[in-house]
Amino acid sequence: MRSLFCVLGDPVAHSRSPALMSRAFALLGVDAAYAPCRVLAEELPEAVRGLHALGARGFNVTVPHKTRVLELCDRLAPEAARIGAVNRMGPRCGAGPRGPGEPPLGPEPHREQGPVAGAGPARRRRPR
Repeated sequence: MRSLFCVLGDPVAHSRSPALMSRAFALLGVDAAYAPCRVLAEELPEAVRGLHALGARGFNVTVPHKTRVLELCDRLAPEAARIGAVNRMGPRCGAGPRGPGEPPLGPEPHREQGPVAGAGPARRRRPR
């Protein structure tokens, strides 16, 4: 069965994630789809519950949801708690989704050794 991944945001049409992830899935031979989903802020809790009900393997969140989605996590990776934002949520864990402790396709590279791009919560990762 094809795995479902997506990015939630408002706006989200500009996101390059679906094209990048679709290409990565194809190169890795992963049977998965990655879709952009416009979700209004007031609909975020319902959208997250819906993705879990559908069996989505994981999803990313972009503006304006990176900080608000913290309220929907039943547990957080220490880094997410420290910076006050979540970028990626994995499969259902306990009573609800979790923060970025376990990425969908394997371990996350050790990012302390490289730059962090972005103008939002990602900048809070390391002191300047």
